[in-house]
Amino acid sequence: MIDKFQKKTGVKVELSRVLAAGISAQAVAALDSGTPPSVAYGDVFDFQVAGKWAFEGRLEDLSDILVPMKADFLRSRWKPPS
Repeated sequence: MIDKFQKKTGVKVELSRVLAAGISAQAVAALDSGTPPSVAYGDVFDFQVAGKWAFEGRLEDLSDILVPMKADFLRSRWKPPS
């Protein structure tokens, strides 16, 4: 998929896989050094650093990209406690 994207767009992609235990620390280090990734995904971001980054204005609003794809995502079965 990366090769196909690079050939189509001319944009170089560097994929890094990081263990969940280290992803927040690596992302914080990248932000602090001024070299953040264009895109990062980690299940732990939401409760470890996302609130802080949102407050600091370090997150990008991707609604215009994600909302049109909303129907393609699995609906969550989680319900908040009553």
